[in-house]
Amino acid sequence: MTRASQPRPAARRQGAAQDRETPRRLLAAAAELFAERGFAHVSVREICRAASANVASVNYHFGDKLGLYGQVVELAIATMREAGAAGMRASGSAEERLRVYVRVFVERLVGGGQRSWIYRLMNREMEHPTPALDRVVAQAIRPRLEYLGGLVAELMGCPPRDARVLRVVASIQGQCMIYARAPVVARLAPDWRPTPQALAELSDHVAEFSLAGIHALARRSPARGGARARSSPRLLGSARDEPGELRGVDAAGADGEGARGVVSRPRRDRHPAPTRRPRSQRALCVPGRTAGPR
Repeated sequence: MTRASQPRPAARRQGAAQDRETPRRLLAAAAELFAERGFAHVSVREICRAASANVASVNYHFGDKLGLYGQVVELAIATMREAGAAGMRASGSAEERLRVYVRVFVERLVGGGQRSWIYRLMNREMEHPTPALDRVVAQAIRPRLEYLGGLVAELMGCPPRDARVLRVVASIQGQCMIYARAPVVARLAPDWRPTPQALAELSDHVAEFSLAGIHALARRSPARGGARARSSPRLLGSARDEPGELRGVDAAGADGEGARGVVSRPRRDRHPAPTRRPRSQRALCVPGRTAGPR
């Protein structure tokens, strides 16, 4: 190659810059398309067209469409972890930390902006899972929910594995996530907009409502909500059960010994036949006289 045919340094730098820019454009275009329609309903050609890139660039930079999708998911996970860390860096009491967690989560989830594609992508991934879902749960969702569960357990004074903790965590998440369903919110509350004031009011409501429920549950004995209620024969028995049969006796059985299972009283006939005494024992009933043997 002669000196005249060699690429100039400026041209080489421009080509390198364009080469670095192409993956970024592909990631941005793929993120929006995958979030909008899901992995299975987006073609490589559509992504390249949206990114103004050569159709072979996906294979060149990412190996294939699944490789590109994996990088999009990694970008979403990194952003979710960043948001989660912001909500978990708070100090103070458990109540104060819960309020900060809810505020950060609501702002990132409902506030929209350039990161709105992440929620839509995660929603698609959960409805139609790909092999990437395991990474999403392990790296982004589980750490955040374990932190929230720790706060709830601290407020309730119980172990994090208590079944009530999981239910409270699900309740808090549900209160926030319903507002991320923009089409649903637009129909149920057409005047509501995710303005900074509206998001602050929503965060305060979710925190106050959740704390009130947590304190109410903490005042109740675990046995009150978890122990099986003593059941009546009508609830556990069948329509064919004879009167006098008692089924499903719990801790204190009919015999007073705390037996479990089926405890039966002697069966009684609905229409017992009259018992005839021997003739010598029959009584003659006469008004004003005491009956006795004849």
